[in-house]
Amino acid sequence: PATRRELPFWEQLPQVLLYPLHASVLLASAALSLFSVLASLPGLVGTIMLCITWLATYGYGFEILRRSAHGNPAPPEQLGELFDGGVLRLVALMVLCLAAVICGTVLFGAWAMLGLTALLFVLHPVWLISLALDGSLRQALNPATAIFTLQRIAGPYAVSLLLIGVLQFAALLLYALAHRGLPGVLAWPLSTFGYAMALAASFRLLGVMVHSHRHELGFQADGAPSEERLPSPTERADQALLTKVDGLLQEGRRDSARQLLQQSVRSSPAGDAVHEQLQALLADQPLAERQAHTGQWLLHLLQSGQSLRALGLWRAALAEDAHFCPTLTSTAEQLVQLASERNQRQLAHDGLRALLHQHRQAPGAAGWALQAALLTCDLHGDVAAARQLIAQGLGSQPSAELERRLHAALATLPADTPA
Repeated sequence: PATRRELPFWEQLPQVLLYPLHASVLLASAALSLFSVLASLPGLVGTIMLCITWLATYGYGFEILRRSAHGNPAPPEQLGELFDGGVLRLVALMVLCLAAVICGTVLFGAWAMLGLTALLFVLHPVWLISLALDGSLRQALNPATAIFTLQRIAGPYAVSLLLIGVLQFAALLLYALAHRGLPGVLAWPLSTFGYAMALAASFRLLGVMVHSHRHELGFQADGAPSEERLPSPTERADQALLTKVDGLLQEGRRDSARQLLQQSVRSSPAGDAVHEQLQALLADQPLAERQAHTGQWLLHLLQSGQSLRALGLWRAALAEDAHFCPTLTSTAEQLVQLASERNQRQLAHDGLRALLHQHRQAPGAAGWALQAALLTCDLHGDVAAARQLIAQGLGSQPSAELERRLHAALATLPADTPA
């Protein structure tokens, strides 16, 4: 069958501007506008409702950007989750921008405010794109990221910036007119509906631009075949680092190469090739040093969606040391959940036992103990060990609900351990 021709960015602009008329976007904008009626309430309640509306609007728009960047034309079917990591980093970015404008105004006056606002308006789409693709606020704010993006797609970026400016101006004009001539209970939903539509078109525009110029940006869309492309800023940094490491190894300076990699992994995000090289250089080092890096590598694999590879690395670490546990208990909990979802119950059991050994009095210890006790009894029939785990959970000051569940589990155990 004939391959469908991918439309150039310029030919997609009319469709992008009509994107807010999609039924899902209209329904989401209408839902946000209805919820924003609560923002008209006086005092703190109205302020809180306004913040929630703002978060939900940007969560939905940010998901549009991510989908569009990967070539998915369908809008999200529901509002983005308020506490999605990417959205929270976006909120942090906007707070930093606002703080910069305020500080510049206080220190240097109105002209500084105008200059900073113009600069931030130009750079803000770069930061949005970087957050959507990498999820790293540090990488987004790195000047090299902006330089790389503007060098590769300066023309399309300028056009997108102009269109976003028009959309944002129209939304602000609607806001001013609505709040000037209508009561708050009508002004808020009308202005929110208009802003949500403008934001959806803006995020869709950026996503389409990224997908259309993904080769230049070094971006590999999900589900797309491997293509010839320029390396991304992160990949270029990794390649430069590995070149230095190869030079040190050729000179016989193995310790220097290992220390360089360790310092790099601690200070900035690194790709799989860097982690693999570092793990190889740590093969003859003390176990504690090797496992410290394993925890960092596990976090990277989970953040990049490589769950099966993360479970394999975790299994190998536990085989080497049954008490191995990542530094962050949240990382271990995520691994336990992934193992359970993939029916790797023995791995989940071993991970829970390691968690309990390393973090006996952690807030989640009672829940870990309950899960481990049930798995111990189910997988191995070891009732005595299950009782010990339940006793450990009861001794970790569990909540009333967890204490009830631990006692209920204890009551279901046989009186004697089967022979």
